[in-house]
Amino acid sequence: MVLKDHPLLAFYKSRIDVSEEEKQLLRTQYYPSFSMVGIIQTRASGFGNGYAQNQNDYSMSYWDGIHPTRSNYLIGLGVSWNFTQTFRLSKEISAQDYVSQGLKHEYDLAEQQLKAQLDLSENKWNNALTVYDQVPAQLKSANDAYIQRSALYRNGLTDIVDLSQAIYALIRAETDRDIAISNVWNALLLKAAATGDFTVFESEL
Repeated sequence: MVLKDHPLLAFYKSRIDVSEEEKQLLRTQYYPSFSMVGIIQTRASGFGNGYAQNQNDYSMSYWDGIHPTRSNYLIGLGVSWNFTQTFRLSKEISAQDYVSQGLKHEYDLAEQQLKAQLDLSENKWNNALTVYDQVPAQLKSANDAYIQRSALYRNGLTDIVDLSQAIYALIRAETDRDIAISNVWNALLLKAAATGDFTVFESEL
């Protein structure tokens, strides 16, 4: 897995992208803004043009009452540019640029930490496998020694102290085996965390 795809680095990268977009948004305020407005007004009455002379010049039809007969409209284009805020915007953009640089430094630090964690996990993984590979020989040796001391003890050729030491060595070897297995899984889990890919651990279950 590529380290840049790590979820933690992706999170820091998204913060940098947001900061850069905010800086671009501030820069757009340097330019004038345009606005367009449009209004239309219409009305209807049902009265004819000659109603003043003829009081019967009107219609009781519903359609005639709502059918528009007069309309007014207005179309306008506006331009506004507050050139006095140029100095303020330059300061805000500079401040946002410092924010972006700070976030980039956080990204670099997180990347270095993950690389160190990945190297550590690789070393632990290799060491754990080396110890685990030696466990069978150690366990077999301790088991053979126990069987030998047991046989000698049953035949009166050794004492209980010698047998107890063989039992202790066998128990120690079995404990070391369990610890070695645990260390292998811990190293694998640490490696999965360092790469940000849990399938590294999950595939070995």
